Amino acid sequence: MPPREPTRVNLDALIIRQDMEGGVQKNVPHDFGFKHSDLVQKGGMTYAISRKPDFQRSTSSWTPEKVRDMVVAYIEGETVRGVIVWRSQQSDLFVIDGAHRLSSIIAWINDDYGDGDISKAHYGEPQNPLAAQKARDLIKTSVGSYTNLIEAVTDSTANPKHQENAKKLVFATLPVQELKKVSDAATAEKSFLKINEQGVIVSDTEKWLINSRYCPNSIAARAISLKGAGGAYWERFKDTKNKDEISKLSGSVHKLLFSPELDAGELKTVDLPIAGSFTSSNALNLIFQFVNFANDVQSRPPANRAEAEKLIPRDADGAATIRFLKKTKRIASLLSNLRTSSYAHSLDLHPFVYFYSHQGNHQPTMFLATAYWLRELDKRKKIPELAKDGLRGRVEDFLLENAFLVQTISRRARGEEKAVRRLKEFLVFLAENISKTTSGDLLEQVGKHFRVATIPEPEEEEEPTAPGSRIPIHVRNSMFIDQELNNAQKCELCTARIPPRGLSRDHRKDRKQGGTGTKANAAPTHHACNSAKDKITGRVAQH
Repeated sequence: MPPREPTRVNLDALIIRQDMEGGVQKNVPHDFGFKHSDLVQKGGMTYAISRKPDFQRSTSSWTPEKVRDMVVAYIEGETVRGVIVWRSQQSDLFVIDGAHRLSSIIAWINDDYGDGDISKAHYGEPQNPLAAQKARDLIKTSVGSYTNLIEAVTDSTANPKHQENAKKLVFATLPVQELKKVSDAATAEKSFLKINEQGVIVSDTEKWLINSRYCPNSIAARAISLKGAGGAYWERFKDTKNKDEISKLSGSVHKLLFSPELDAGELKTVDLPIAGSFTSSNALNLIFQFVNFANDVQSRPPANRAEAEKLIPRDADGAATIRFLKKTKRIASLLSNLRTSSYAHSLDLHPFVYFYSHQGNHQPTMFLATAYWLRELDKRKKIPELAKDGLRGRVEDFLLENAFLVQTISRRARGEEKAVRRLKEFLVFLAENISKTTSGDLLEQVGKHFRVATIPEPEEEEEPTAPGSRIPIHVRNSMFIDQELNNAQKCELCTARIPPRGLSRDHRKDRKQGGTGTKANAAPTHHACNSAKDKITGRVAQH
């Protein structure tokens, strides 16, 4: 079973992100290197000018073991792939390829594996502290901390291993290749795409993010990714009020999508982020897709910057980005509810019905499909109809009874965007047909309509049956999820399950009709069902 994303080391804050066309002219020597003294945050010349392209994916995919291996290779002078860089006209040094390799060395030198001063200044809090500490401990055991080695140079009583590695550090350097014939940002950008497509494939969504960097959908996604802090992508706007509003809205959306933080390992709570782990390497792509679906951007990914800006024009003053963020927040608050807020229109979706598999893994395509489906209903003011006659409850029961269909339909679609649209169509199909037939007949209709098998395939990972075997995490997660779904309170208006933080209370007999505030007259509901009670029940509201 693959490790949950929070077991990865978040090194994303260690190299500053910047627009390749931006920056301030710097007076620095032309020669540079990736020796240890050059990469110290305070005083390291190369560190001071190092940048990542603003569109580059998150540097948060490596495990603690892989970070350790990179540091060991650096000290031992082992052959490793070099870092490809491009020097801008402002003398900023952009890492075109090798951000994880370089960031691992920077992390060791500055003792910041996502939980140090650089990362905390960027995020406001440590990122993946368990993974960070594990990386630190592994490296300390393997080669020693950077401080250990620097002190060992002049300390004759130091650990002999540290003294030996301190000598090796004198000669340690990370190979570097400079794109010297590339003079402008546009050409450097093309080089980035060409080089990175030779390794991990750059997805259509990532290319779209790059091509639309000045468009409101891209600015909104990056602002959400940054939790509304930093402002690098919207700092060029002159209107201070707009910039402040972008920061406020994007921070709010981030909380709705990614709070509380997803812990690694075994699930022990239903209180989970609807969008999964923010430290996932795919988080920015997911945010960007969510912003697009929330704003009815349903076109195929544009091929270049001109097409992207024709589809959605550049944002000149921040106003368009604010509009995108407001629509995005409405859909985010439609799906979930924070304990610190109470959105009356929230459907309070149960995470184990819509967003997480039976083994506890986040399902990004189902998350996006659900957002797409509910956005369409919200536009048509059809949300209350989901609650009539227990429709929503029956849809959710079918989803749980036939959970395998999500993966089956996704695989059949072949492609993430197609999978999202196909799953959205699946949700629409269920809502329109579940009241017309039995569950068994509906399953057969789904099979024919979507051309998929209606019998689940055998599980890839069987439960361990050997004597003395441990109970693996995915089995424990499955047991926990079963228990929580069986014990979940159900809304008395729509019959669907309510997650703990989405619980609202309603008067069975309304106050306007003389209902009391007693326990016997209190019913569990979703916030949206509570606020639309008259529409759901067909009762004419009294004023």
